[in-house]
Amino acid sequence: FTFGQAKMFMDKFNNNQYSEFHTSNIHYPFSGKAEWELTSFLLSSGLSMKKINDFLKLEMVSLILFSTTKALRGRIELLPEVPDWKVKDISIPSHPTHELMFLSYRDSLDCVEYLLGNPLFADTMDFCPIKFYQDSEKTIRVYTEWLTRNVAWETQSILPDGATLLGVILSSDKTNIHWGQGVKYPVGPC
Repeated sequence: FTFGQAKMFMDKFNNNQYSEFHTSNIHYPFSGKAEWELTSFLLSSGLSMKKINDFLKLEMVSLILFSTTKALRGRIELLPEVPDWKVKDISIPSHPTHELMFLSYRDSLDCVEYLLGNPLFADTMDFCPIKFYQDSEKTIRVYTEWLTRNVAWETQSILPDGATLLGVILSSDKTNIHWGQGVKYPVGPC
């Protein structure tokens, strides 16, 4: 990726078909911050769609703009796009399984492009190797993240002028994915 060449997240956000609503309500398509927080909680709570529907039918929450998970999903679809999930069937002839195996993932380059284009993450990413010392004489070096290691400095030194490192950590946050039955865990950088 070349910095400054791609559309930034906020460019897309400010120029989409809903941009006029964003000027008066940054939380659109939700009525405001409270509705957005409720939605975020419900979607990350691990509750089933039936339980969320039951919750949305309560009189206490009847003032929100959606009353079913279908309507909630419709609001989510109006949010700016993030990299799509992809699914790949996995079969290993030498190790047959009773259940179909599949890998759910997002394209790593799409995720990197999304993260680099989103100003919310601008102050949380490091691109240059750095050295930390425990003392003012710089005799005791402290190694924390990858960019503090010698290999980061060595790698940076062989890159062309103007180029920098972009480390991506692949990991699993063990977010549950329920598709019919069973629990699966995604692995990916975003």
